[in-house]
Amino acid sequence: MSRSKPCGARRRFIEGALGVAASAWWPAWADSENNPFAPPPLTYPSLDLRGPGGLTARDLLNRGYWPVPSLPPASGRIETVQVAENVYVLTGSGCNVVAVPTGNGTLLVDGGREEHSDALLAAVAELPNAGPVHTLFNTSWRPEYRGSNRAVAAAGGRIVAHRLAADWQSVRVVHPWDPDRPHPPLPKEARPNDTFRGFDSTPREAELQGVRVSYALLPFAHTDSSLYVYLPDANVVAIGGVTNGPGSSWTTIPYRGNWPEIDWWTGGRGNQIAPALQTIIERTNADTVVVPAQGGLLRIDDLDRHRRMFETIMSGRGADAIDNVYPSGPYGRDEVLARFLENEARRAYIDEWGDPTVFVYRSIESSWPTSSTNG
Repeated sequence: MSRSKPCGARRRFIEGALGVAASAWWPAWADSENNPFAPPPLTYPSLDLRGPGGLTARDLLNRGYWPVPSLPPASGRIETVQVAENVYVLTGSGCNVVAVPTGNGTLLVDGGREEHSDALLAAVAELPNAGPVHTLFNTSWRPEYRGSNRAVAAAGGRIVAHRLAADWQSVRVVHPWDPDRPHPPLPKEARPNDTFRGFDSTPREAELQGVRVSYALLPFAHTDSSLYVYLPDANVVAIGGVTNGPGSSWTTIPYRGNWPEIDWWTGGRGNQIAPALQTIIERTNADTVVVPAQGGLLRIDDLDRHRRMFETIMSGRGADAIDNVYPSGPYGRDEVLARFLENEARRAYIDEWGDPTVFVYRSIESSWPTSSTNG
């Protein structure tokens, strides 16, 4: 994706319509072939401060980060680990899938990507006391969570999600940072058939084939349809994509690090990560096993540490503002990235979480008024 051609086309239009003199104001940097995303020349000193891998902020800006894959890589090699009595986590299908077999059937939280659904469901069928999947939760609309919807729906299963997840699954979604890989809609019969509305985090309780669950919306944290699903009897909570565990496959994508995905195109907001984590912390306990959608398992004290970090990052004002470009005054995304790299506390986060380029950009972009157009 390049802005150099549109910029050149815009210059030519102005020249044609108003004359060369009227277009002389058009800045030379806008047409740069080497750096189509470059801002006007910046002199902020931290642009030349060395960051991760010895790169400076200016290096990061000059290489850009678009396009970036909108989905984390998935090997398709399904591996299973038991995390509590009768509760299993299956990896390799695109996200961490939680399975609870009961003898009368199996409850799943998330279903991986569609191309890996057959392998995933075959592995689920081999679990002790496994039976047909009677319930599948989608912790968001996204393709790495909904991949088993068709199979579960065809077998007569229940698919639970927020209403917005079903709405997003009914349209073609094209992320602006990954325009060549659109996500097609699902047919009506494969979309969630047990949905709820509302934009607060009111918990909902249910007993599904003998499995007690508590679940709720995490408003705008990862997407606008993100959920957590808590299994109180096993003391296990699946938290979707609101934060990542260690070593997630996101880390294999350049400029991406292990930072959570802020899918602002479908309603995610960077400043809602910390409140979402606080909600989960308040509704679980110190011994709860936390299963993020990506990466290794977490504990509640890990979530609290993440919460404090995101709260610190997102509550900055003035020179440190990340969540909101408005308190940051005249500084745009690029200078905020430079400031992020310069701040010693932020640099400690970089050591743990990796390259922050995509995260900082998405955090700021998520504060912009948006009206995504998909179809």
